[in-house]
Amino acid sequence: MAALLPHKPPPTAWLLALLPAVCSVPAAGAEPGWLYYGGDQGGRHYSEAAQIDRSNVQDLEVAWTFRSGDMATYGEEMKKTSTQSTPILLPAAAGESLVYCTPFNRVIALDPASGAQRWSFDPQIDHGGDRPFRCRGVSYALEPRTPVGRACRHRLYLSTHDRQLWAIDATDGRPCAGFGEGGRVQLYGDEGLVPGEVSNSSAPVVAAGVVVTGSTVIDFVRATTPRGTVMAFDSFSGQPLWQFDPLQGHAGSGSGSANVWAPMSVDEEHGLLYLPTSAASPDYYGVDRPGDDLYANSVVALDLHSGELRWHFQHVR
Repeated sequence: MAALLPHKPPPTAWLLALLPAVCSVPAAGAEPGWLYYGGDQGGRHYSEAAQIDRSNVQDLEVAWTFRSGDMATYGEEMKKTSTQSTPILLPAAAGESLVYCTPFNRVIALDPASGAQRWSFDPQIDHGGDRPFRCRGVSYALEPRTPVGRACRHRLYLSTHDRQLWAIDATDGRPCAGFGEGGRVQLYGDEGLVPGEVSNSSAPVVAAGVVVTGSTVIDFVRATTPRGTVMAFDSFSGQPLWQFDPLQGHAGSGSGSANVWAPMSVDEEHGLLYLPTSAASPDYYGVDRPGDDLYANSVVALDLHSGELRWHFQHVR
């Protein structure tokens, strides 16, 4: 990770954190930061920050760099990684750290001004299977059911390569003991973890006491892949709330996937969760999956609290 600072910094200086997306990190009381993967819960990827613009961007210079240490730790396994994480800037009450995840799901919190590491969390994932390692980000939420001043009132949520959903304290990276078992919930069923075919890479969505996660599925080699079930949990306890199978109307088709591997977004005011579903499997050859394959290749709006379908728009049939 690298940070850039204006060559001639104004009285209130800005940092730009790059990993590889650009994240504006203001000093206290300055312009807005970047609290969510997509900038806001709706995923607009827009910032009202105006201090750095076309007139002064050429004056930026390196302020600090940070190296995670993954290269030294994992060696040859780095060939199976892809660095895709977008950092988020936590609010002052949560420590005001710049937080990102490495391809091996290690979560690292940095001082945005100096680049010094404040804490790190390693979920110690199962490295089995052939899927590449990647982590696109983590999600922050204030948990109002936790009393002020207690651990895990400010939380980060992480979905991992080996299909675990973690809740950790945003101030120090310690697992939230009251969430699931020791801070984590398994995202697979009685069949157990089958390394390599299904994983998680995008940050979960957290809103109004609900945390939702999709999955990444190898869906281009055969028709009978796992279904792309979206799962929702109580953000405080980790108790399951609902599941949504995008191919729920095709139980006997033998086709699978239509998973949601990309980031989701939320309209909290109207209680809507938006899913960008992928293709049914095999995704490049439709002979084995006749019909419309609802709700694959669609934007799907669900009720955030119940998982019930509100509406959908299918881009490709």
